[in-house]
Amino acid sequence: MRKLWTLVAAVMVLGAGSALAGTAGEDVLGRQVPMGEGRSTVVLYANQECEEALGQYALPMLYSLREENPRVVVKVDLRDVPGLFHGAARSKIKKGYEDSLRDMRALFQKNGLEAPADMGDQFFIVADSKGESHEALGLPEGFSKPVVQAFGPDGKELARGVLPKGRERIERAVSRVGQVATARH
Repeated sequence: MRKLWTLVAAVMVLGAGSALAGTAGEDVLGRQVPMGEGRSTVVLYANQECEEALGQYALPMLYSLREENPRVVVKVDLRDVPGLFHGAARSKIKKGYEDSLRDMRALFQKNGLEAPADMGDQFFIVADSKGESHEALGLPEGFSKPVVQAFGPDGKELARGVLPKGRERIERAVSRVGQVATARH
């Protein structure tokens, strides 16, 4: 579980469907998860099976996107967790959120950087009890490789892929959007 929370921390470096706008439900802290609204978003689909892969592949990808400052959403599939234990899983995810903030700040410091002030405000973890968002992408219960999607500031899907193979596609898509936004200003 520690690796999952390390990944969750990595996701905060950045500050399902073809288009998402408005909100994507509520996170484990009870906050509405915004999608689109003028900011790129990276969505990671995970579960217990892909915890190690997330730690190994998502962290470098998210760190490389830190200058683009996308919003980050981690959707944790709880279909493989017995319903009786969903409350405990949500509690662990909430605790992991705070641990992740601490770990992320340490990662920035280790690299000689100051962590973004809005890091916690742009990072969301959604406990997907029924796995609906995962099913919408065709992910079976117990899938073993994390899936990542990038959405533009308008909420339209830019790219999607399975980690580690899809990493470069996601990085290019989010970076391109950031370069266009920078050129406009």
